[in-house]
Amino acid sequence: MALPDLPSFLATRALGTDEIGKQPAEALLRIYGWMQLSRSADNRILELFRQGLIKGTVTGGQGNEALCVPLALLADKSLDVVSFTHRDLGGHLVWSGHPCDQLNQYLANAASPTRAREGNIHHGDPANRSLPMISHLGAMVSNVAGATDSQRRFGRPAVGFALFGDGGSSTGDIHETLNLASLLSLPVLFVIQNNRYAYSTPLAEQFANGTELWRRAAGYGIEGFALDATGDVLETARVLGDAIARVRATRPMLIEAHTLRLRGHAAYDTCDYLAPGENEGFLSRDALPKARARLGSEAAIGEVKSIHFVGTLVTTDPADPSKQQRAAIDIVFQKNDQQRITTTYYQVIETTSLDGYDAWQRKQHPTDPTTWQQTLQGAEQIKRLRANTWESLAFFRG
Repeated sequence: MALPDLPSFLATRALGTDEIGKQPAEALLRIYGWMQLSRSADNRILELFRQGLIKGTVTGGQGNEALCVPLALLADKSLDVVSFTHRDLGGHLVWSGHPCDQLNQYLANAASPTRAREGNIHHGDPANRSLPMISHLGAMVSNVAGATDSQRRFGRPAVGFALFGDGGSSTGDIHETLNLASLLSLPVLFVIQNNRYAYSTPLAEQFANGTELWRRAAGYGIEGFALDATGDVLETARVLGDAIARVRATRPMLIEAHTLRLRGHAAYDTCDYLAPGENEGFLSRDALPKARARLGSEAAIGEVKSIHFVGTLVTTDPADPSKQQRAAIDIVFQKNDQQRITTTYYQVIETTSLDGYDAWQRKQHPTDPTTWQQTLQGAEQIKRLRANTWESLAFFRG
């Protein structure tokens, strides 16, 4: 299956802890780009489901991106092991393959990593040690522990990431695996995604008042702490990076990450069990707009001097949809108010250029550069090109 080329700002799937301190603007842009892609994809998946184009059901990770995206960027995806939950589409997108490979899962497409043999929620990429989850999330942590132990026995310095929710944290599988990981000093980072609800059951009906789940780590002789994953995404990434480094070098660890679920458990959940104003409170803590605001307030967007897209433009004949024309397209947006769009068709190369308040279009023969025609653009076209350039460069402002 031919997949579209990724924009250049999604070309990097790794993040070093040193970058967070030395190049915070670039690190923040990278995290935000993947978070925004995850949010947009989750929202679009829900729309397609409601249109009847995706079968079964869909869950969403809206509100959880600030946890799973930095974790996936910081992981060594050539060695490490993970089992993402149904809240971690952002992690899947970062971990391996083309983002469309993961989205193929929702359409039961055999080009997906599991060849469409799993549902649109219970998916992963086994070939790259991303273990597909099952609904009983507690059961997955033992698989992560076993696969991580296998990696270590082969002499590979892998870390395992065992993710589960506040509800799943009470299941026996998780406690048994915590005990075994401690006993064998397995390098597994256990992460409780505490979004305050197990489906429709609030924390108050799951645990005694004042319970802090991370303190359970002491019972197994391992380190544990709480992490607010709804605030500063750079700080979240820094803490996760330090934790991963310590686990890789020493012993297992338990993190209780306070995160959000901005939609219901799944598409069919009406959330009528929420208290009045509770959902508004969740939205006010959303880390995505906070990251976007920080990009503007810290002038990190100023670090983006240009944006370069390379891809394939496919057009369809309205009279005959089976007829398609493909053309290579190369787009550059550059400060200040400069733009170049080059489209290479079989019979002609078209280049539209903007430089401040001047714009022109050049048509050139694909094999004979001496054969060309250039036309100056009118005021309305220049206005549209300037607006397009500004909007593209300001994408990270949201």
